[in-house]
Amino acid sequence: MGTPHQPLCGEKAYQAALDAFEFRGGGHDSLLSVYRVQRHAWWEGGPWNHRPWHERHELAAELQPVFFQNGAIFIQPRGKMVENRKFYGLSPILFELSAVESTDIDTDTDYCIAKALYQRSRNVPARLAWGQ
Repeated sequence: MGTPHQPLCGEKAYQAALDAFEFRGGGHDSLLSVYRVQRHAWWEGGPWNHRPWHERHELAAELQPVFFQNGAIFIQPRGKMVENRKFYGLSPILFELSAVESTDIDTDTDYCIAKALYQRSRNVPARLAWGQ
């Protein structure tokens, strides 16, 4: 299992992230996990990534994806982390996790969603999962 905040991020994701960092290229100095969002977004009262009044409405699948840091995985050499006092450096690899692996628990609702996803993935009856 993953961190307390991303409990559905498993061993395979951590190993894949370590492998990606070990074989990094392109001057990357660190790695952080992210999740992809491709939805019609609004910012400060207006459309941010789409043109809703344009002749052709863009489908969400056609939009440029945005990647959000999910806090599940950070990799950086210890010396660099001590030096820059950050979880990642100036040129991180953005390591994409699935929406399920990125499930973050910050609220009671998040906990309920994570619990339901866990139960579904394990086919565990509700009374047996996560201390119930």
